[in-house]
Amino acid sequence: MTFTLGSLLILARLLGVVQLVVGFALWLGWLSRAVAFHTALGSLLVLVLWTVALVALFVLSTRAVPLIALFWGGLVLWLGMAQTTLLDGSGHWVVRVGHLVVGLAALGFIESLVKATRRHWTARASAATALLLMLGVSPNSARAQQPACNDVPRQPIVMLDLPGSPFQALPTADGCWVFVSMVQPIRGASAGIAVLRRTGGTLSLVRVQAVNGGPTGMALTHDGRTLIVASGPRIAFLSAPKLIAGDTGAVLGYLDEPGTPGRIYASTTRDDRIAFVADERAQTITVIDLPKALASRFTAASIIGKIPTGSAPIAVTLSADDSVMYATSQVAPRDLGWPIVCKREGAADTTSANPQGAIHLIDVQRARTDPAHAVITSIPAGCSVVRLVLSPSGDRVYATARNSNALMVFDAAKLRTDASHALIARVPVGTAPVGVAVIDDGRKIVVTNSNRFAGSANDRQTLTVIDASKVADGERAIIGAIPAGAFPREMRVTSDGKALIVTNFASRQIELIDLTHLPVETAKR
Repeated sequence: MTFTLGSLLILARLLGVVQLVVGFALWLGWLSRAVAFHTALGSLLVLVLWTVALVALFVLSTRAVPLIALFWGGLVLWLGMAQTTLLDGSGHWVVRVGHLVVGLAALGFIESLVKATRRHWTARASAATALLLMLGVSPNSARAQQPACNDVPRQPIVMLDLPGSPFQALPTADGCWVFVSMVQPIRGASAGIAVLRRTGGTLSLVRVQAVNGGPTGMALTHDGRTLIVASGPRIAFLSAPKLIAGDTGAVLGYLDEPGTPGRIYASTTRDDRIAFVADERAQTITVIDLPKALASRFTAASIIGKIPTGSAPIAVTLSADDSVMYATSQVAPRDLGWPIVCKREGAADTTSANPQGAIHLIDVQRARTDPAHAVITSIPAGCSVVRLVLSPSGDRVYATARNSNALMVFDAAKLRTDASHALIARVPVGTAPVGVAVIDDGRKIVVTNSNRFAGSANDRQTLTVIDASKVADGERAIIGAIPAGAFPREMRVTSDGKALIVTNFASRQIELIDLTHLPVETAKR
């Protein structure tokens, strides 16, 4: 249907140009025999307006403009037919000018309604399909025109090259679009948000929206309207519908603070009222009143406060009920007094230099009013713990310990009540694991082996696939590996559960993996 609306818009523009030329010629008396032709084209233009308005009437949440457009089409027809009988004589020029203005307004209605309908089509596809049935278009033909967003990948692994290094890929709820934060662009490109279209089992790059600061972690509000981007010293806010439509003004604004906090990751509560942004260099998590930020055009006054963490906080994962946030920091605060057991990453020296990283349990309700005192407890989670996800039921916590080359598995309930006995398992994986995802309804876990401190752009790393029911068996829980690019960093499962999207940071590739036929190379025992 998007294609059909685009075709109608092109037709309307062509008709508008022809009508303007012929209309002025008639006005000047050059084409006196073209009145019937001009009338026929005008009627066709009205038919286009009515079609677009009817579609918009069923798709858009507001019906006032489509209804006005329907009335306006009738006005165009009436004025076109009756203008020769109105104000004969020297005053007839007023009717001609009115006819011109009404026609131009009709073109404006078509332009605005098509753009608005395109932005909202996915959310209201069922209503638009009902309209197609009313117009006599078969559902099969309508579906043929719609992108097959949720098709399984065409191949077990589909790779897409990008003009920069992808940090995180975030699919929309309908699975039709993927936003990718991209840094270190190639010559002639810009850092920003790459907009990818998912259709027919593959991904394609549509455009890149420039974003200042160096975009990394992102969060999409649950209403699908606002994309929050951690972007170096800034927090960027973008309109997701405008990103998809390619409209100007997609970047709504930036929230800035003095200094360079090193924004790295983001999340939002389910009510979209609170946003959390991890400040990697500032050892804090910024808590933001999101409605206030949007209303104030992103002034610092919308910041509620800061949650203290250890060095390099990253993950800001919320429980399903938003009662607890699980945050990671690569190195625990020194005042916790934990023993020094971890070597420096990326260095040949194996001398212990740091304590373990931590998982911080944070009271979300308290963070809304008193962030500085919102940390409930902190638990050792391996050396340089970086990413964290929950099982579908929320009973398990999976965290990657990059400097321990391990996946750490915790009992979520015991983290709150008996932290010293919360560790269920430690599964050894590849070198420097970063990203972690849960697939197959929680039955499997996937971990990216980044090798970030020793690899190059030409390396090919792997993703480790783990049987969640066997994690207590350590290495025996490993099912096998999936090929990846260089420095696989982040992963996201599409909402339909059919595909896993991986960002291969160093090789500048997005990887789309078929989860219905998992391409696993079985581990050798």
